[in-house]
Amino acid sequence: MIARRDRVALHAERRGRATARRAWRCAAVAVAIASLAGAPLAAQVTSLRRPLLQAGGTWATWRFDTPVPADTDRVERVSQFSFPLGVVIPLGARWTFDVTGAYAMGEVQLSDTSGVHTRTLDLRGPTDVKFRLVGHLASDRLLLNLGLNAPSGLASLDGEQLRTLRIVGAPSLRMPSPTLGSGLGGTAGVVLAQRAGSWALAAGASYEIRSQYTPIDAAIAGITSTTELNPGDAVHLSLGADRLIGPHRLSFLAGYDRYGKDAISLAANGAPQVGGEYRLGPSISGLMLLELGVPGMQELSVAIVDRYRDNYHGLDGRRVDGSNGNQLDARLQARFGVPRRFGWWFGIDGHVDSGLDVDQSLATAAMSAFGGSLGLSLPIGAVSLEPSIRGSVGTFDTGAVSTRATGFGVSVTLVRR
Repeated sequence: MIARRDRVALHAERRGRATARRAWRCAAVAVAIASLAGAPLAAQVTSLRRPLLQAGGTWATWRFDTPVPADTDRVERVSQFSFPLGVVIPLGARWTFDVTGAYAMGEVQLSDTSGVHTRTLDLRGPTDVKFRLVGHLASDRLLLNLGLNAPSGLASLDGEQLRTLRIVGAPSLRMPSPTLGSGLGGTAGVVLAQRAGSWALAAGASYEIRSQYTPIDAAIAGITSTTELNPGDAVHLSLGADRLIGPHRLSFLAGYDRYGKDAISLAANGAPQVGGEYRLGPSISGLMLLELGVPGMQELSVAIVDRYRDNYHGLDGRRVDGSNGNQLDARLQARFGVPRRFGWWFGIDGHVDSGLDVDQSLATAAMSAFGGSLGLSLPIGAVSLEPSIRGSVGTFDTGAVSTRATGFGVSVTLVRR
């Protein structure tokens, strides 16, 4: 018979191996998500644990103390309702298939130079639906990723809708659904995972293809014009490292995105098309995530994310000065309670966006903000209802106007894990 002390030691060793395997898979999945989507790594902080079902609604708004110029008007408030839906379907023990999409309603309140409200811009419609297939192969050492962007979102915009989207989709505002439609696209990628001592390492690469679509279809002064955009391909590379430090976990994630040339053409009333090519600058991202194992707490984590995008090349093939920028995020989140039972959480975060000097609009504005959020987890049978509120204060600087702004948000989400 095995002595009690030996049984305890054997159990601890098995538990340590299982934890290491989970950390290994977590690092690999994080890199897989980043390399597949090519999305800013800020989104990856909440993507390491994907629920099986997530649906709900989010309302977010920003109000400017001094209205920000936008053409001949001034923007005094920007708001958006978003209704996202995401489903993850396990296909056996090693494959998962997930679908995500949303319906969004954006609103921009405008005023004149004297501060009198003049009118409201409105943009609503579905976003693209994204499909993803992830497979764990070779004992989790190899992950295969296949993604499809179905062009279900609103893409062919008139002049007024395009203007609204430029404001609602401003990166510094961070609305729930900043874009609606971007045409048919697909991504294929692989991730290799390897242990190195106490570290779980992963490296991923993916290739993204998008097809031609019509972002602008406008009629101005009796002239009907159609703009065709053929986005270039993109390459996304990611590296991840993950290890346990006692009861804590430390993760690093780095990404590099390189874009091909985008071709744009314009035709008016059947006239021959004219246009040219431009290229977005490459971007480099880095994430550090520290998850602390604290007794009595379900989660305590600190995340820092930084993303730099280099200058883009304009239609003349030259680098455009002032078109490079940097985004820095920091977040602390604490969660209390027991999984599948009542719980609550709070988070505080800061965001600094350098903006782009190439333009003096809200779409390229610099921003520094501080915010906090508070939420509950209410079990209802097999699902959990998670309401939350958020508040922010910040400063926006377009180069022409610098103003203080306040943000507020409410979210209600139904989650099945």
